[in-house]
Amino acid sequence: MTIAPQTDEAGTAPVDYATPAAQPLRIRRPWISDAVACLFMVLAAALVTKGFWADPAGRALGLNANDQALDEWFLAYATRAYRGDFHLVTGALNAPDGINVLGNASLVGLGVLLAPLTLAFGAPVTFAVATAGNLAANGAPGGTSSSPAPRACTAWPRSSAAPSAASRRAR
Repeated sequence: MTIAPQTDEAGTAPVDYATPAAQPLRIRRPWISDAVACLFMVLAAALVTKGFWADPAGRALGLNANDQALDEWFLAYATRAYRGDFHLVTGALNAPDGINVLGNASLVGLGVLLAPLTLAFGAPVTFAVATAGNLAANGAPGGTSSSPAPRACTAWPRSSAAPSAASRRAR
């Protein structure tokens, strides 16, 4: 009894089991591509905002300097929270009626977070840092971009899928 050689589905070519099937090229460490993308976005943000860094107090946005001035005012106003002034209505704008600081599209929350930087270097430097940081963070995987979150940023182990509702409740 002779054994016929094994062939592919069409029965035309012998199957070579010694050579593994060609697999698509995979990146073994996905965090490397994420890190490269983040580094690229930081460099791009630095390039776009390079005009601010030489003299942040003397430079303004080319198309909308009034918004920059208002944003810097809000960043400076937010430092009052560190001195205990939590008034959210001020007469410093729109006098004599004043404004509700939270009723406007303001930077009060960001200003409170960046208040130490504002107190140390001033509102123009804080504006430049916030602008560059925003541009850099927009390209970060899992940030405000449309790319999926990198594995390092997920809340569950890499080997499993998203945790079930039962396991989340058990924590």
